[in-house]
Amino acid sequence: MNIIALSSHALKRMFGRYITSDAVLLTLHYGEQIEQDGARLFHLGRRQMPTFLSPAKASRIEGITVVVSRDGVVLTVYRQRDIPRKLRRRGRIGIIPGAAA
Repeated sequence: MNIIALSSHALKRMFGRYITSDAVLLTLHYGEQIEQDGARLFHLGRRQMPTFLSPAKASRIEGITVVVSRDGVVLTVYRQRDIPRKLRRRGRIGIIPGAAA
């Protein structure tokens, strides 16, 4: 999936929640994908965390979730350490290397 834009809502949420664009890109690249209601959620949990990150940086970006529309627009960004159970049971796509490319 190609990400083509960030919505104004996503930008506001990123700034308000102190989530960097690097963290969003890492989440899109390494995060687990879950389909829900026509959108894709990319969640970067402890298991998906890249090993090259320092423990301090990994701790700051763990739990970031990025919601992307079918058009490839980032709709919102938030931090949640655990994937809610209702999302876990839904259609899990799995980790797709290079998903942001």
